[in-house]
Amino acid sequence: MPKGTLFLIDWDVAHAEVRADGLRGLGFRVEVESNNGGRAFRRVRTSVPDVLVVDLRKKATHGRDVARALRDLRVTRAVPMVFLEAEEQRGLTREKVADARFATEETLNGALEEHVAERLARATAASSGRMSSAAE
Repeated sequence: MPKGTLFLIDWDVAHAEVRADGLRGLGFRVEVESNNGGRAFRRVRTSVPDVLVVDLRKKATHGRDVARALRDLRVTRAVPMVFLEAEEQRGLTREKVADARFATEETLNGALEEHVAERLARATAASSGRMSSAAE
């Protein structure tokens, strides 16, 4: 069973495909953009993923700007965003995306598993709420 749709913005084309394959191996449906921030923005806006991963190790400012623009849209406001970047750069990202989540290459899989667990918990709680309302 797929864990959801993940959109990956990674400015290194070859690296993006390798990472995307690894994420697919974890059970995600993965969309990738690695050439154009404007295209990434349009694609995410029109086909909203369950989670967005932005690799900021190249074109950090560009990646933050795309993420900020997506956070400003109602349709993508609640999409969790996980950023890959050096720890000393995280303050800059928090200025653009206050609820940013961070990971490293080593912790990305764990961060995504946490997201899936949180989403499942929310769905279970919502389902329980509907069931108790129907029983009343």
